[in-house]
Amino acid sequence: MASKLNKIFNQFFGKHSDPIPVESANDQINLAAAIVMVEMTRDRTEVDSSCQKVFTTELVGLFNLSEKAASLLEKHADAIDAEATSLFPFTHLLNEHFDYDQKLDLIKALWDAAKEIHGIDRDEDIYIHKISKLLHVSYRDLMNLKPD
Repeated sequence: MASKLNKIFNQFFGKHSDPIPVESANDQINLAAAIVMVEMTRDRTEVDSSCQKVFTTELVGLFNLSEKAASLLEKHADAIDAEATSLFPFTHLLNEHFDYDQKLDLIKALWDAAKEIHGIDRDEDIYIHKISKLLHVSYRDLMNLKPD
């Protein structure tokens, strides 16, 4: 299992001059979730540094990390996501290692981040629906988590 995880992430890690410290399967899973989060705003022109703070805050709560560790995780996720061509390796890894409640926590974090950044618009709504399908989260649960 560890070699499978390493294979997925080495294709991304090897491209960075600043090595990304991913030492355990748990680190890789956290990074995969962070990549799914930062991708939500990848093509937005009005994204600024406040997005990083929102994602960092969500990662602190999601994985019980320190602020510094969450900030570092967000930066590494952003660097990897900039080069990734598909979310499938990351959502596949999350499906293998997250239980259903953890998937719901991630979806809730996505909704909360989207609302905090600039309100949930059509693009974020579509993206979160897509991620919920990839994570096999029911539509009912997805909509129950969506903020008003």
